[in-house]
Amino acid sequence: MYATKNADKDSKGPDENRTRIALMQAFSKKVSEYCNTHICLTKHPYFVDKFHAVREEVPAAKQIYIVGYDTFVRILDKKYYPDQDLSKSGLEDFFAHGKLLCAMREDDKWGNSATQREHVERLAAGQVDGVPAHWGENIALLTLKEDDALGVSSSMIRQAATASDEATLAKYLTPEVRQVIREEGLYGATDTNEIKFPYLTRAHVMNCSFSRWHGKYKHISPRARVIKPLPAAFIQYLNEDGLMLPQDSRTMKRFEALSSDSEASDFEDEGFEEEDPTDAFRELHDTIEREIRALGGAVVPKLNWSTPKDALWITADKTLKCTSPDDIYLLLKSSDFIVHDLDHAFDDCVDGAAEALAPPEVELVLKKWFNAQPSMEFRCFVGARRLVAVSQRDVNHYDFLEAEGGTLLRLAQDLYGRHLATFPDPNFVFDMYVSLEQDRAWLMDINPFSPTTDAKLFTWREILDRPAHEAPELRLVAKGTVMTGGPEYTAHRVPLELVESSDGVDPITFAETFQRKLATAVFDA
Repeated sequence: MYATKNADKDSKGPDENRTRIALMQAFSKKVSEYCNTHICLTKHPYFVDKFHAVREEVPAAKQIYIVGYDTFVRILDKKYYPDQDLSKSGLEDFFAHGKLLCAMREDDKWGNSATQREHVERLAAGQVDGVPAHWGENIALLTLKEDDALGVSSSMIRQAATASDEATLAKYLTPEVRQVIREEGLYGATDTNEIKFPYLTRAHVMNCSFSRWHGKYKHISPRARVIKPLPAAFIQYLNEDGLMLPQDSRTMKRFEALSSDSEASDFEDEGFEEEDPTDAFRELHDTIEREIRALGGAVVPKLNWSTPKDALWITADKTLKCTSPDDIYLLLKSSDFIVHDLDHAFDDCVDGAAEALAPPEVELVLKKWFNAQPSMEFRCFVGARRLVAVSQRDVNHYDFLEAEGGTLLRLAQDLYGRHLATFPDPNFVFDMYVSLEQDRAWLMDINPFSPTTDAKLFTWREILDRPAHEAPELRLVAKGTVMTGGPEYTAHRVPLELVESSDGVDPITFAETFQRKLATAVFDA
């Protein structure tokens, strides 16, 4: 039972109420393994009033309250009742139908266990003024298994969390409660230099995997198909170095055209026979072809989390539009982002960070292609179950966006409040695409709330330090702003080998080298 009002303290605010209830829900998960549990929310600060409120709802229930010794003393303190008279307190009815279990609490204020036990025994014997002896029949001491549990208090737990004392937290808290404390960043030490992210687990990352959320939110997302599980041979192909494509593909024909005057043609003269990598996963290859047709003939590929936007440099039209399986292979094989999904998805997690994504969990996602306008793509940040910030994704300035700021924020808030507030985690990042003509926002992707996710026009410190009472901020690229570092994903546009080979050579020589390496890339495997 949780009371939003306290007999001795100011009323709790909505943020604290939400946090306390989250902790109770987490604890109830453990308790529910042994018995049925319910969480009661009340405005009554006094136990007598709580007792009557529960009795009205469940008249036949036997009410047993487990309280700490400090709370036990307050329940029988005359100052909380009319005329400081326990006979007018309503406790007579309380002890006639309810029971108090007192957990001893050793500290300087309340004394040791012997002192507390003596006081409870005197109450039960009717030796305390104003407390009838028959009340003692429904008062009992709760015997704890470990003597050191006598010193447990909320203050002790807060201090342990602040000091990152995992041993103490693990000893006295259930795993579910510890997870809430870390997720919500409760009681964390203030460090002005370190950016402290909420607790991130593999489960949080997996909740952002496309197939985990798309079924629930497909009515607000573009059409897509998920292919899963993927054959081990295909996953191995993605992980292998080099770029080998089907020989009859249009992509290969483009490479052959480039290499017609290059050294690559020498291999043909020598009778070199290239392997077709799709022989190892022919069934998947055929499935991809069918799904492309089912989605209108053009798709955008991705794995669980990442779209290979960093590989645009290698495509003919500099878009993610794929009309054949080999277009998809080319993008996936050329992308560092895809490598991240396969090998580094859990790097920021506190549990099993070194473990890669299990092969059965790897999924190929094909989204229906549409001619998306970069100016209409936005990244939205949700922290502690509130929309914190919205950032333009594209790095270019668009004059018309400034006048649409209010609309963009409203659409982001509507998308989160009406739909994404049901996402299982309190912290996450989602990408939306806006249609101003339709006055509507579409969900494109969901990403973990972690350093790996790009904060776009914000810094992560700005997002994490944003006060809870402030409205979400929309940030657009200002007119005249020069974004440093060149176009987006510049660092991913050419292979490391080409960067290294360009050192100290003139542009013409570098261009010739680039063309030759691109044309012969198929043989590097």
